[in-house]
Amino acid sequence: MHADKVTIVAGALFVVLFTVLTRGLLAQEPVYTLRVDVPVVSVDVGVSDLDGKPVTTLSKDDFVLYQDGVRQEIQNFSPVESPYHIVLLVDLSGSTRGQRPLIVQAVNRFFKSVRPQDMIALATFDSIVERLMPFRSVWVGSRQVITLRRPSTGGTDFYRAVEWAARELRNVNGRKGAVVLTDGIHEGIPTKMVRVAGERVQQYISPEEDREFQRILRTVWQSRAPFYFVAVSPSPRTLSRLPGAASPGPPRMQALAEISGGRVVFPKTPEDVIPLYERIARDLGTAYSLGYTPASPENDGRYRRIEVQVRDRNYRVSQSRDGYYAK
Repeated sequence: MHADKVTIVAGALFVVLFTVLTRGLLAQEPVYTLRVDVPVVSVDVGVSDLDGKPVTTLSKDDFVLYQDGVRQEIQNFSPVESPYHIVLLVDLSGSTRGQRPLIVQAVNRFFKSVRPQDMIALATFDSIVERLMPFRSVWVGSRQVITLRRPSTGGTDFYRAVEWAARELRNVNGRKGAVVLTDGIHEGIPTKMVRVAGERVQQYISPEEDREFQRILRTVWQSRAPFYFVAVSPSPRTLSRLPGAASPGPPRMQALAEISGGRVVFPKTPEDVIPLYERIARDLGTAYSLGYTPASPENDGRYRRIEVQVRDRNYRVSQSRDGYYAK
């Protein structure tokens, strides 16, 4: 299908925000963990005081980073005020049709907070990706409104959308990332017959078995950009058409977030999408970016735990990732 026509009525230029989605936003359980060789490990860090207020004036020397209890040299450091290049992707496919009004409201809330130094590329997707805005400087406008001219019909190419975002970010220097609002449903995922409770049933193949998805994972990893997902639920009608008992979207979004150092948040109800974006807006500009090359880079398949501390023990730290598998 063709993407919905999106009209952006603005009293000024388009604006956007970006933040680290810390575990304080919404609790989640890991669904899938990808094992991959990561020569340069990146982690985004938020710091707050005992009252929960963001601390935004720290320097590289204020941080100490450990991998498996061994101190590592922080090679790359970006302070809070450093600009971001952000790709904002919005799923306008038929499977999200029931959530369209809430998605529109959430994006409009998203656009009401801004840092002048950030740059944003905006795109929507269904069976194709439609770029609405190339990377451009952002600033606060008096009014930003997104409206949808007509409903979407047809399928979803989630893989192509993610790959497009990764390629857009691959050659961007400095801090960068993607924020994707989607249910993660992709048409064309192969299925297989499995035996459950003595009966043969059809299920989607796992992310590990999905060759096309593994190719997308590699592309995302090569972009060196964290991918953050706001995982909305597909419509009941869409779920009723899926083989098996579960949507294939969440484990794939988890894998993409894991390999890139991002995160997935799951609104408990459709109405939670809007306040979630408001929370993201409040956290804008409070993230530090740290990068290091492991002192012992053996690819033995074992889990490497990352711990970031600050020298001032009165500060609290939240990390975008707790570790990774080296293989």
